[in-house]
Amino acid sequence: MPYCNFGTILAFVCTALSPAYIFFAAKCVEMSRMEISLVVFIGNYMFNLPHQSYSLYTEKPIPWNDMKYLILVGTISACAVITYYVAMDYLYVSDLIALGNAHAVPTLLLSYIILKEKSGVLEVLVAFVSLGGVVLIARPAFLFGGTAASNTRSQDRMLGVFIAMLATLCFSGTLVLSRKIKSVSASSVLTCAALQGAVICYIYIKLTAGKFSMPCFHDFIFAMLAAGASYTCRILMFASLHFELPSIVSVILSGQVLTGFIYDTMLLNTVPYATSYIGGVLIMLGTAGSIIAKSWKPSCKSISCKR
Repeated sequence: MPYCNFGTILAFVCTALSPAYIFFAAKCVEMSRMEISLVVFIGNYMFNLPHQSYSLYTEKPIPWNDMKYLILVGTISACAVITYYVAMDYLYVSDLIALGNAHAVPTLLLSYIILKEKSGVLEVLVAFVSLGGVVLIARPAFLFGGTAASNTRSQDRMLGVFIAMLATLCFSGTLVLSRKIKSVSASSVLTCAALQGAVICYIYIKLTAGKFSMPCFHDFIFAMLAAGASYTCRILMFASLHFELPSIVSVILSGQVLTGFIYDTMLLNTVPYATSYIGGVLIMLGTAGSIIAKSWKPSCKSISCKR
């Protein structure tokens, strides 16, 4: 099989490049986070337009029942991206990426509520390890003391943690609800999310600032680089799923936590707290462990059946 490891390679490349769009967005100095989000959504739509135009002639029309879920998934996905960028004002990039990967517990919870999927005890216990990582990154005052908790990048750090976890919850909702529209292509989902996100950002900017002012050349370039990086990572992720098992791809993608700390330390010249490193590792272990625990049980059954 010439492509036996191709999906794994794509997943590792996606993991290495995934923090890049946050890094590029952090380089924008004059644009607000909503303006950055607007440019990113427009950029994603433009990058995906050729493929989506081709898909209109090759794919069947989307049924109305799937269309309803597609609109819902697009809205939630757009909200996840927007809240993710907004949280950058309050957190280090590495902390933000780590919290963005703490989706094991909310995904299990939403899967049980929406899809009625039951999880094993081991899967739940391992997933809860990531919550310990969230606590270490948040550094709440009642555990670390007022001085330690406030001695961070922002006095509103807990607000940033709340916004980041809201983004994680939206991302988990996107993962779960996407199971309802398996027949819809990833290109259609990306196009829908980009259009809805652009509309949401434009309405917000119009209501708060009155108008969207054209960014300076420096900010526009970095915002478009952020759009290109995020779109490239999505394509790499979807492509890796065509050649490799979803469980393996998900475990590899959990390594985004480590690459986030590398980007933060080497490119942004920030030094996160030791608790952030420990918390990031716990989140990575909890996310990867829950995926391994979920895929381990079926594999054991298949072995016993063969015997």
